Amino acid sequence: MKNRLILLIGTTAEEGESLTRRLIPRGFDVRLATPAPDSPFAQSIRSLGAEVVGADLDDRASIDAALRGCWGVFGATESTQQQLALIRMVKAADVEEFACRLPRTSADVTIRAEVDGNDNNREGLANQRSRPGRLAEVPA
Repeated sequence: MKNRLILLIGTTAEEGESLTRRLIPRGFDVRLATPAPDSPFAQSIRSLGAEVVGADLDDRASIDAALRGCWGVFGATESTQQQLALIRMVKAADVEEFACRLPRTSADVTIRAEVDGNDNNREGLANQRSRPGRLAEVPA
């Protein structure tokens, strides 16, 4: 099977555990990037069979290392600025699939339009909570 490594970054404990429990049985490998790789949350993800690496969104080198070899990314961030930075890092890493969780704001719609390269359907995008997107149109 082709490499199917999914990086989880910025997820809550509930999200991370839920995604890991769903992805691993479906043949995906999971890597959790967290600034606290020894935390109880990280240990629980590790116990499910995922790899855990130390990484912080404010440290580009650590994110680049976490992205190495990934096929897909699920990212959740605190701010629009962090989300756009993550999108650019994911694109530079040549990751095939990207999904994100964002708060429902106008910035949310802007990010999704940038990811998809489609600014024509902002209203439709605003009604979607989380969706996969292609990174081809996001400037590096």
